[in-house]
Amino acid sequence: PPPPPAVLRVPALQPTDWPAPPGGGRAEPPPSASDAREMALLAYFGALPRGVRGLPPSSRGYASAPWQAAISRLLREPPLAARLSELEVRLLHQPPLPEGELLRSLNAAVVGLAARGGEGEADECLGLGIVRAVDPASESLLLVTPVPPAALARAAVLLRGSLELPVALLQPTPLTPASPYLGANALRGAGAGNKQMRSRNNIKRASTPRG
Repeated sequence: PPPPPAVLRVPALQPTDWPAPPGGGRAEPPPSASDAREMALLAYFGALPRGVRGLPPSSRGYASAPWQAAISRLLREPPLAARLSELEVRLLHQPPLPEGELLRSLNAAVVGLAARGGEGEADECLGLGIVRAVDPASESLLLVTPVPPAALARAAVLLRGSLELPVALLQPTPLTPASPYLGANALRGAGAGNKQMRSRNNIKRASTPRG
């Protein structure tokens, strides 16, 4: 049987850990669960501005100096090159992909880096990385990760799960244009299909008159 998938837990901000504003006063509400997870992921990669209490309400907020400095700091990190032939890629929570599409699916993805476990043991997840770019011709990729080199030398498995790249890392900066994964000038309004689906359980059904 295949070995169980490795698990790496990234701690999120808890409501009880949410700091009170300096000088007293009423504390701001903690971020939502999804925002807290995204902030924890940004902090893991060193791309969260110091003292930030929440994500900007719109993409314009990422143009502020603190966010631009934090994101640019990550973009300046020199990436590491790796050949796909030297790594085993495992897709978690999704069906297998054709061999020609596997490398493309890793582009701009958050991946887990794992060391192989011993016989009958689970693989050890060493940390997370971001795939900066892929080259299908040479079957290689560029990876950015805070995992120390000594631990990174043990990595032999690339785990592609359901972690999504934070939206902050897709925003334009002085070093990069806006990501092509962001839709610009998208349609809005009824029928555009750009909003999240919501369930409605308070709609009354029309009753059929009895004859």
